[in-house]
Amino acid sequence: MKLDMLLRPDAVAKRKATEAFMKQNLDALIPYFNKEEMPWFMIDGLKKLGINGLNIKGYGSPEFN
Repeated sequence: MKLDMLLRPDAVAKRKATEAFMKQNLDALIPYFNKEEMPWFMIDGLKKLGINGLNIKGYGSPEFN
């Protein structure tokens, strides 16, 4: 859909890093998904990506740090 062209370069980099992280962990996530359990092993990786929402400021159109 070429949505990256609508994002700032830092947001594109964050999206790509998140995609790579999720692809890397996909096989390990399937059992958690099937059992409807939280994959706690992912927390540290998600923190490192900075996609937990704590670094987003503003309302409506959030700004990333």
